[in-house]
Amino acid sequence: MASMMAFLGARRGIKTEDISIEAGYEEGNSGISALNFNITVPHPTTAAERAVLEAAVKNCPVGAAIAPTVSKNVSWNWAD
Repeated sequence: MASMMAFLGARRGIKTEDISIEAGYEEGNSGISALNFNITVPHPTTAAERAVLEAAVKNCPVGAAIAPTVSKNVSWNWAD
């Protein structure tokens, strides 16, 4: 996720250096059932910039490789 945001951000002139991601997981009976990501963007962004960053996370190839039985939950903390 971070690499995709940095790559697309650089191509679009979006500042990504200070973005942080906290990750955790939940376990079910058969192993990991969910991955939880809390992404903090500490500087102001426009709606268009947010859309680019959100699309980068949503379309991350690593996330696509995770089994479809594992939920991927992403929450965003945007600066005002």
